[in-house]
Amino acid sequence: MSSESGGTEPGRNKKRKSDTPVADFSDEDEETKHAPYLKKNHIRSYPENSPGNVFPVFIQSTKETIKFGNKDPIYINNIFSRYIKGIKEIKRINALRYAVIFDNAKNANSLLKNSTFLLSHDIKAFIPAATSECVGVLKYIPTDLSCKHLFDKLISSQEILAVRRFTKRSSEGIIPLQTVSVTFSGNVLPEHVNYGLCIVPVEAYIKPVVQCYKCMAFGHTTKFCKRNIVCSICSQPHSFKECTNVNKPHCVNCKGEHIAVSRTCPVKQQKINENKSKIMNKTTLGSFFPTLNKSFAKAAESKDLNNKNMLIDVINNELIIKAIVDTLLSLCNKENSLPINSSTIKEMFLKKVCKDG
Repeated sequence: MSSESGGTEPGRNKKRKSDTPVADFSDEDEETKHAPYLKKNHIRSYPENSPGNVFPVFIQSTKETIKFGNKDPIYINNIFSRYIKGIKEIKRINALRYAVIFDNAKNANSLLKNSTFLLSHDIKAFIPAATSECVGVLKYIPTDLSCKHLFDKLISSQEILAVRRFTKRSSEGIIPLQTVSVTFSGNVLPEHVNYGLCIVPVEAYIKPVVQCYKCMAFGHTTKFCKRNIVCSICSQPHSFKECTNVNKPHCVNCKGEHIAVSRTCPVKQQKINENKSKIMNKTTLGSFFPTLNKSFAKAAESKDLNNKNMLIDVINNELIIKAIVDTLLSLCNKENSLPINSSTIKEMFLKKVCKDG
């Protein structure tokens, strides 16, 4: 998986267990060993019982020459209102696509799977990956393991959709690294995956900053840039290859004395931190109630009858269970802008307990 910033990127599911005790990689092609491996025939869809009431499905033509977003809105309204149920509204996104917005996940998923309707109108339907998938990172994975092998062997609490190995470019060509990214179904990252008997921690994947190498601005790529060329060294309107001021760097973004692609640039650092914040504001299943989880585990392992009785009382308390479920649903709500941390979770949980009590 390659990034626009110059780099190259990259539970327990019983269906993925293997009976082979020792891995055999002799039949794997060296040229394709590190190619990304994706689940075959996977159709991205919204998780069942997803919270919220806005579920967009993007629609565009299957033919590259046709700009579906420029179609007559009356025509769009007629074909969808006649054949598709549960539509809340339809919005034009750009020249290529429309967004068909549903009020629940079930209706949105029905359109994604309605091959008869899609084929008859030469259109394809899809949803953004961020709405139904999350990406984690595994470290210290031997480079002799292919992505396909990892896909087959890894066991997770959430379905694994893809495995990609990080690589880097060098004078010797593309070199595989001991880091891989794993795409999971759902919006919550598992804390770990299993490889045989080994527990492998899963870290959040932080997307690299997207920077245009034509105008040096952030947020878009050279392919879609309509601005004038800017030198990454001196900020003048010429290519860096033609620059005669290599000893006097001047950043076009922050006006500092460094090249525009430097990681030391305050503007670039801010963009990097923004990407980190977007990921760190999310959480994993096990971190919703860390203190409560530890108490449960301690009580379950203890021979103390009082602890066991306390655990049973908590589990059988409908008020507490309902408050936990309501808190989880509130945290997963796409329209909820509250920060996810221990203080927020405790406050939200106590409010729901007191309200229902």
